[in-house]
Amino acid sequence: MIHFQSAEMTPLQRWRAILSGDPVDRVPVFPFAFGHNAILFGYPNLGDLYSKPELAYKTQIVAREIYGWDQPLFFWSPSWGITEYGGKSLFPYNPKMMSVTMVEPAVKTPEDAERLEVPDPKKDPNMIEAMKWMKKAVENKEMPMFFLSGGWLTNLDKIVEIQTVMRWIKYHPDLIKKLLAKTVEFAVRQTELLISEMGADTWIAMEATPTDSNTLISPQTFEQIVLPSAIAVHQKVLDLGVPMWFSHFCSNQNGNIKAGLIDRIPMGRPGIIHFGPEVDLKVTVERFGKKNIVIGNIDPPSIMLQPYEEVIKLAKADIEKGMYSPRGYIMGVGCELPPRTPTANVYALVKAAREFGRY
Repeated sequence: MIHFQSAEMTPLQRWRAILSGDPVDRVPVFPFAFGHNAILFGYPNLGDLYSKPELAYKTQIVAREIYGWDQPLFFWSPSWGITEYGGKSLFPYNPKMMSVTMVEPAVKTPEDAERLEVPDPKKDPNMIEAMKWMKKAVENKEMPMFFLSGGWLTNLDKIVEIQTVMRWIKYHPDLIKKLLAKTVEFAVRQTELLISEMGADTWIAMEATPTDSNTLISPQTFEQIVLPSAIAVHQKVLDLGVPMWFSHFCSNQNGNIKAGLIDRIPMGRPGIIHFGPEVDLKVTVERFGKKNIVIGNIDPPSIMLQPYEEVIKLAKADIEKGMYSPRGYIMGVGCELPPRTPTANVYALVKAAREFGRY
């Protein structure tokens, strides 16, 4: 695709153009920033960010204004797929915590799993609060935005302790499949609710899947256990009218890629695909670049720990690998931007895009 733009585009213009396949003036920048936004605001921890959709909305808007990056808005239910099912969660009010943690699972035994009911998101006050701010984003034309969803093992390990999930994969695989089917149904119910409140074209379904990586399970297990539910949740959400998925395939997915398993998951048009730094961006472009928008994957710890000049070099290398990906490329971080990354290093991503990513 040919890119040309004489005038500087706004972040939202650049974001919408890359989605539609239109020309962009430079490589968009997607730092995958969440917790960093709260630190930027002076919060000592991330608890309020993940529990209060209003703060998540405000910090994302202002962080984008400060840095000039192109990341769209992200939304999630503060129930996090944990408390809806009856589990208990802990928000990261401890400065050493970087995310929400499940501290008591809803499912502890096979009998619990059989009895587990699919929640109704309409009855979840946290989901209603999140939708309030999603509607605010629609009013302000801050879309399309992302909403965190999915029907993967990563969703399941918010209901069942991860060590139990791993044991049941070996000894009770049919039970795991039943539980995954329930997470798929919950994602469908969330989708139906969001569509009823704000339409299907204002948001993009998003997922992150570290538990489904080859760090924990083999490609064979992925194909037998995970892939059917991944295909099901993607297709069901797309069939409801959501235009595409943004899939962050976290951690080591090389075995799943080589086996052709990721290719079998419907992404929509065009779909956005993102792998961790364990996957060479060249492989991603060659394998998926003709049909999907590709996001880069600069190593997150390096962005936090390396000096400013080195981050510029890392960003430039990412741009050189990805900027001519056929369906579009967004320079990005391979997983969440470490919350306490120095401000100068975050700015280095945008500076590199402006200097080395012009079309």
